[in-house]
Amino acid sequence: VWVIVEEDRCAEMIIGFVHTSTAMYEMLIYMEEHYNGYQADFVINPQNDIIRNVLNEKKATFDIEQQRMFHNGKGLYIRNGKVEEYSPKWKEEYCSMHNTDTYWTAEKVISRPDIFRILLAIENGKLVGYIDVTHCFDMNEPYSLYVKPEKENMGYEKALLESALSYNVPKTMMVMVNIDNLKETQLFESVGFEILKGQNNILATYSL
Repeated sequence: VWVIVEEDRCAEMIIGFVHTSTAMYEMLIYMEEHYNGYQADFVINPQNDIIRNVLNEKKATFDIEQQRMFHNGKGLYIRNGKVEEYSPKWKEEYCSMHNTDTYWTAEKVISRPDIFRILLAIENGKLVGYIDVTHCFDMNEPYSLYVKPEKENMGYEKALLESALSYNVPKTMMVMVNIDNLKETQLFESVGFEILKGQNNILATYSL
């Protein structure tokens, strides 16, 4: 199953059931013929040797393995006074701070309030961090969590997450965290997320 975004020349395989390397090669031949020049993203189980080996031969780039963490939607979470919902007055600061190496840029997130809730961490009238989190699904997901380096470890990361959870309860929430990022893992655990064993993923990318 693929998601094709023609305007961005991007293709993402979101579900891949493959029993032979021949089948995987046939799929990629089709994609290369029909979507030549697109960036192709693959989210795969690290134990899926068939897809992984074929992508290795295609010289795909592999990100660090990630572990899935899950929040069951239970608990009482307070909307921290340092956190507020996005409003247009913060657009310039939010966009200048936002991660640009992603499909969901600041402008795209702002344009889709039906999908995303944007929460901002404010200190003395200045934006110091943000979280982009989906709100329209039964299981939502933080897509981007950022706090300025000089404001890290001051509680803003946890405040943003707790506020996001307060809006999301009683729905569940999922997040992917790099397996070697102990600090981020502990942050999510501190607000009630648990690691789901056996559900790790790797993102692979190459040009079709």
